[in-house]
Amino acid sequence: MQVNQNNQHILYEYNYEGFYKLFETPYRINSIHFIENDLIIADNQGIHIYEQGVFKNYFINESFSKILIDHNKQLIGATTRGGILIIPNQNDLE
Repeated sequence: MQVNQNNQHILYEYNYEGFYKLFETPYRINSIHFIENDLIIADNQGIHIYEQGVFKNYFINESFSKILIDHNKQLIGATTRGGILIIPNQNDLE
């Protein structure tokens, strides 16, 4: 991860072709998790899940600091400035 002159937080991935930009945000990245083939990022603007080559954004405009993951590698909650967000069912994200 890199922070550039414009205070953008940039997450790069490295593959056989070299580095490429995977995720860029003007918000502070607080937590990064890899679950199987998915990437979950929590920042000061929401939760971003990278699955099958596409980022899906959830709970936008909410600041998250930590992500809670259960033993089945499922997202079950996250800590926010206002308290704890509980996700009782993975389908609740949709």
